[in-house]
Amino acid sequence: MADAVPARDLTGRWAYQMVTPTNTASRVPGPPAGRWRLGPTGPRRQPPRRRKRVVTPYLFLLLPVALLATFTYIPVANMFWYSATSWNGLSPTKEFVGVGNYVEILTRPELFGVLRVSLY
Repeated sequence: MADAVPARDLTGRWAYQMVTPTNTASRVPGPPAGRWRLGPTGPRRQPPRRRKRVVTPYLFLLLPVALLATFTYIPVANMFWYSATSWNGLSPTKEFVGVGNYVEILTRPELFGVLRVSLY
């Protein structure tokens, strides 16, 4: 038969633990026998917590994202802008030609051959 003995639960409140007689020969490893029941006062209610705005993780991400944008995304965007212009790399004027450069690469066989070798 089980007896209820006072004990403290994991939160430090008084509770009653159901204790059953144990036979050391039949004891198997695992949690203790019986179950926990809260005492007569019941669980204590804690005041509602306000959700804090968590800013710290975003501060840690600020520098890597800035470096990624500076050294990856901005150069790629500039590369596509340069490919849509007729610019020799030195003159201050850039003439916008749109997809004309891509059409020229795909229609001239000698330029398409270089592209094919580069892709290979």
